[in-house]
Amino acid sequence: MNELDGERPKRGISEVAGTLAVLLQASLRGYFDLPEAMKQLRQCGFRVSRPIEALMLARYEQANKTKP
Repeated sequence: MNELDGERPKRGISEVAGTLAVLLQASLRGYFDLPEAMKQLRQCGFRVSRPIEALMLARYEQANKTKP
């Protein structure tokens, strides 16, 4: 909700992705190892709930299992 004019923000062609979704996609493209990146982020103060972290790591593992 846009608090200034009371309207919902207009959506463009692309949807907004969260930090972990962006990191997941980048790691699946081979830019870095997601579990290691998440560990480093936590050391810097990044906070994520354990269920969300587990979900993202599970998606990462599943995608890596299906790679040729």
